[in-house]
Amino acid sequence: MLKQLGTLWLIGFMAAVLPAAGCLETVHDHQHGTGGGSSCADYQYFTAQWGIDHGTGTLPLTCAQIGTMASHVELTTNAAAPNTVLIPSYNIYCQDGATCNDGSSCNMIADTINDLPVGTYVVSAALVDSTGTVLSPAAGQGPSYDITSCQGWVLPYTFSIAP
Repeated sequence: MLKQLGTLWLIGFMAAVLPAAGCLETVHDHQHGTGGGSSCADYQYFTAQWGIDHGTGTLPLTCAQIGTMASHVELTTNAAAPNTVLIPSYNIYCQDGATCNDGSSCNMIADTINDLPVGTYVVSAALVDSTGTVLSPAAGQGPSYDITSCQGWVLPYTFSIAP
C-alpha cells in the first residue's frame, strides 16, 4: 500500500507543458543518488516541477487530488539506456498553491537520478497513471537545456486532464 501511495504521489508530481522562456533555472544542490553532492556528476540531474489542471476556469488540482488521479511523471530523454526514461522520484514534494518561476501553478517537484551523461536533454514528458497509461503528454525542452558538466536544470510542466 505504501508503495502504491508513493507511486501515486510521484505521478502526480510530474506534469508538463511547454515552459516559458524565463521559467527554467539550473540546479545547484542535490542530496540523492550516487554521491550526495560531493562530486561534479552529482549535480547532473533534472528537477521536474509540475502542476495539473482540468480545464479552463478551474482551479489546479490539489496535492490530495493529484495523488488519486496520477502515479508519476516520466521524462523521455535523448540518452541511451538506462537513462532513456527518467522518473523524478527523489526529494518528492507537494505544496498546494506553489508556482513555477513563470508564475504557473505547479505544486509538485521531484528530482531524477544524478550522474546523467553530459548532453542529455528531455525530448518529452508524460503524466502517467498507475496502469502505465499516459494521462497527459508534453513536449520536452530540447537540446537548449541539456546536461552540462556539473550542471542540471529545473524544468517546469503543466499537465491537463479531464475532470
